[in-house]
Amino acid sequence: MAGRGRVRKPVVNSSGGGSRASKHRESQLSEALLAKDRELQSQKREFEKLKSTHAILIKDNEETNSSLETMELYYNKLSRDFDNYKQMIRESEVREDKGIVRRVVGWPLRLGQSILSRETRKREEKIKDRGVRIATLNERVSTLKKKVSKQRKDITESAESARKWKERYDILSAEKRGEKGLERDALIDGLRESLANQRKRIVSLEEQVSQLEKGGVEREHRLGSVYEAVQRANQEFEILEFTESCWKSAKKSPFKNANLVYETLETMAIEASQWVTKPDGTGSFEDEIKMYLDVAENDSTDRYWKVGNINERMNRHVKLGVDRDPSKTLRIYYSIERSGTLRIGWCGNHP
Repeated sequence: MAGRGRVRKPVVNSSGGGSRASKHRESQLSEALLAKDRELQSQKREFEKLKSTHAILIKDNEETNSSLETMELYYNKLSRDFDNYKQMIRESEVREDKGIVRRVVGWPLRLGQSILSRETRKREEKIKDRGVRIATLNERVSTLKKKVSKQRKDITESAESARKWKERYDILSAEKRGEKGLERDALIDGLRESLANQRKRIVSLEEQVSQLEKGGVEREHRLGSVYEAVQRANQEFEILEFTESCWKSAKKSPFKNANLVYETLETMAIEASQWVTKPDGTGSFEDEIKMYLDVAENDSTDRYWKVGNINERMNRHVKLGVDRDPSKTLRIYYSIERSGTLRIGWCGNHP
């Protein structure tokens, strides 16, 4: 042992093969993260389409149920009238003679009975068709719910995959900094920022799925008025600010579909919460909500709503319905800035 020479330690060449291998692994990781980002964006678009279709189907189902109830009431009324009519005919035939009087009077009565029977059969066929349509719509709603559940599972798996990629990236970054003797570099900072944005998007998608499921359960109880819809939105979304004129207009509005008002305010609140966090130059708020709502950025006349002690001009608005009937039409006027809240100046009849 004493006669042997001292063994020289190998010199690590920081610019050699190890550094190149590290850069190659880092490049692969960056490409994988970009692929995951594109995949999440595609899943988000598909999810939003499912959400919109689900809302439309729910609305169609409610309208169909209402129409069916009306038809059933009308059918029951016809049945009662027909039974009363038959009873009247029987009593009349007992009282009348079997001679010429019965033949003369009986003919129009039999004709009326034939007409009523034919109309009753037609009504029954229409009710049966309505029942088939409702069953079909219920099947479509069930299918959409399954798709939403699958999308949520995919999002969860994507979040877990992104977490694992981040752990691998952190290990690789630590090895690279140890080899080069550097604490950070521009590429690592960029990847870290990309990862942070990725995690924010995943959290946002999970929140939207959670809110969609929560809204599906809560909306089984129909809201009674526009004012009640505004109250619920005010309680659930901190980013919404309702002015005094908004409360007054909501209280006076006879708009029938209060649930649609709440869903519209919910969509605006969710999109506003994301929009205010983005930097300037990334698009307007209307660009974010016009794929879900009917938005007008201007009005034929300048609209001013009282905010505190001043009158603020708000021409941007969301349209619900195009009829002048106030029970079928409603307008929501609003304003929003990057650093502020989503202010609702009016939520009521077409002004």
